[in-house]
Amino acid sequence: MGEGILRDPFPLSPEYVPGNLIGRDRELRDMAQHFLSPALERGGSPLMVLVGPRGSGKTALLKRFGQIMEAEGLKRGRAIKCAYVSCWRARGRLFKILEVALTYFGAGDGLRGRSSKELLGLIGKIPNRGIFPILALDDAEAILWAEGADPIYILSRPGEAFGIRDLGLILSLGDWNRLAGIDRSALSALRRGILRLRGYSKAELEAILAERANMALREGAIEGEALDLIADASSEFGDAGFAIRALRIAAALAEREGAGSVGAGHAERALHEARTSPDPCLIGDLSDHERLFLEAVARALGRGPSQEVRMGDAEGEYLALCGLRGLAPRRHTQLWKYARRLSIAGLLSLRPSGAGIRGRTTLIGLRGLRWDKVINYQHS
Repeated sequence: MGEGILRDPFPLSPEYVPGNLIGRDRELRDMAQHFLSPALERGGSPLMVLVGPRGSGKTALLKRFGQIMEAEGLKRGRAIKCAYVSCWRARGRLFKILEVALTYFGAGDGLRGRSSKELLGLIGKIPNRGIFPILALDDAEAILWAEGADPIYILSRPGEAFGIRDLGLILSLGDWNRLAGIDRSALSALRRGILRLRGYSKAELEAILAERANMALREGAIEGEALDLIADASSEFGDAGFAIRALRIAAALAEREGAGSVGAGHAERALHEARTSPDPCLIGDLSDHERLFLEAVARALGRGPSQEVRMGDAEGEYLALCGLRGLAPRRHTQLWKYARRLSIAGLLSLRPSGAGIRGRTTLIGLRGLRWDKVINYQHS
């Protein structure tokens, strides 16, 4: 039995925020410069939008940005608080987003029973406490999915909408085009603060993986070829999150087998697992019925050779699963919302049916995932 591989698994966790963001120094500097003067001088409501593909570092940037802003405020005698909120986990609901933020700002008591408008009013009073508040809203697509464009319009123009001054806002989006339905004047304001992120290069991914491996694994517990394989495979989309997840899986495989180090074979198997199995971080944030609908799609796909199924077939499987498990099924309109949310998360693909298919419907596929792995994951 070899010596243990994992020394500290936390640096391989999605919750870990490194002090040094490899390949993102310029972006982090631009973000801090954009917000620091208004925060120190109470000079209005700065606004910025991070746009980049999955795994381009948006979450880490938002969290590290908040740490830097608060530290700079402390150094200069000005209280700055940056509330990071995952809009995905808040299910895109403005009330929940503001509730999380107000709690972070130290004003979270007695919020139940209030309206979103009242919570916005409370946000506007935070500067009266001598604090410059910043909302760092990750995965802002979730707001559009749940409540449409109005909340983003309100948050991006707080002075015009609610007479709120001295409120910073920074959003992250995977795709700028998702803002197409927002008010034109608000869209213009958002565009002026846009910061686009590219995917990571292979060299940057190698550096990120080497740094994480150095912190998480025993010294000498991973071979250079394994790191190279993971970095090369992840560089297709520049996805650091995928790369770190594959490294985590590879380390777990080697640990389970009692191997002396993580080798190329572990890396290849880990890459296959990461590509074809649901990401536990995504699945963990789904509701019970969203998971059930995802399983229904997988079961429908497992009944035939096609890579896509009709919405009606997925719904039929969902109803059957609800019956087997004694659950009251959700209505068709709610299932359509689940499908859209799972699509935004990158778990499902959706497209309208075309020529050769009778009747108009939506075709649903698993985005790169294997149907049997989805079913087995749900029951693991």
